[in-house]
Amino acid sequence: MLAAGFQEPLSQHEIHLGKPYERTIPDFFYPGEDDDPGVCLYLDGLSRHLHGNPETAAKDKAITAELASQRYLVLRIAATELCDKGAMTVHFRRLAEHLIGKEKADQLKADGSWFGAEKKDDRRSGD
Repeated sequence: MLAAGFQEPLSQHEIHLGKPYERTIPDFFYPGEDDDPGVCLYLDGLSRHLHGNPETAAKDKAITAELASQRYLVLRIAATELCDKGAMTVHFRRLAEHLIGKEKADQLKADGSWFGAEKKDDRRSGD
């Protein structure tokens, strides 16, 4: 996200929902301004005991619907999409449109140099 030009998000930010779920903790969160509550980003593993489980998937869907009803933007990124430039471009474009405008979103789509940039930087720092 940083390589793509986004500010550093809050990590593990708790959001109170009330009953029946009480709370949710997105992996990453961008607070909103004025009447915008913010952006919740969830990284979803797909193993059977996590988000591949129908019960967990149903709960996630209900929490996403509740957050949307409260006007949060919710992005759920499957773990398998993290290595997929096309999928991440779609997610980051949507995030950019919400946080920093359509022009920046279009730039992210046109210039994918941000994808994998952190991995390249990590390899250099290990030398």
